[in-house]
Amino acid sequence: MRADLRQMGTVTPMLPLLSPDLVESFGRDGAVVLRGVFSDWIETLAVGVAKNEAAPGEYFAENVPAGAPSRFWDDYVNWGRIPEFERFACESYVARLAAELMASDTVQLFHDHVLVKEPGTPTVTPWHSDRPYYFVDGAQTVSFWIPLDPVTTETTLRLVAGSHRWEKDVLPVRCAKAEAMAKKLAKGKFDLDDLAGQLAQMKQMGGLQGIMGMLPGVAKMKAQMADSGVDDRMIGRQQAILSSMTKAERKTPDLLTASRKKRIAA
Repeated sequence: MRADLRQMGTVTPMLPLLSPDLVESFGRDGAVVLRGVFSDWIETLAVGVAKNEAAPGEYFAENVPAGAPSRFWDDYVNWGRIPEFERFACESYVARLAAELMASDTVQLFHDHVLVKEPGTPTVTPWHSDRPYYFVDGAQTVSFWIPLDPVTTETTLRLVAGSHRWEKDVLPVRCAKAEAMAKKLAKGKFDLDDLAGQLAQMKQMGGLQGIMGMLPGVAKMKAQMADSGVDDRMIGRQQAILSSMTKAERKTPDLLTASRKKRIAA
């Protein structure tokens, strides 16, 4: 679905919904809070979510194992078959708001995405960039996160300001894998095999320097790291040591006798 805001404006001139400062903040930080702009649509969208749950779409997925105490499911691309979603897309201010935030005359709907995560759900949602999920290029994209239930500070969406301008995306990690890792850490069972996987992920994100460069306000810290000799070669050295160990040794470091340590050091 595509909306041309120029044609709409020739019929009834439209004043901006957002202030220039808010649009500037979105461009700088990659996120803004628009309180109450969809208040009149909450009940309509809730009806649509109920219909979605009763009649799942092609991409419906359960994200917790069978027998889990609470559900976590999602589905997307359903606006064409669920009237409440279509009405929201066509009749609310969502297209105008997106156009103003992107400084664009036209808006194209990519998809709707419903996520329902009940209290007590064991599955952890890992940090990630949305961009790899979208299969679209360009910087003029907007996502609207619209909670249909009250959320607390502890459970609300969390974002890193400016992360949309990072050179490398934080690649998505499967929820099940992140959940298993969190359980291992909590039980003190994080082993050298897990460390090897984490080092590989760090290298994929650009190493220590790359990760530090993604964070705002750490230029001074990066310089201190360089002066102290802490650099990405450390990751390479650690990976080399771990790769010279057998899988059994990485899983059970107690197996490392003096002769084995000598072999690894060589």
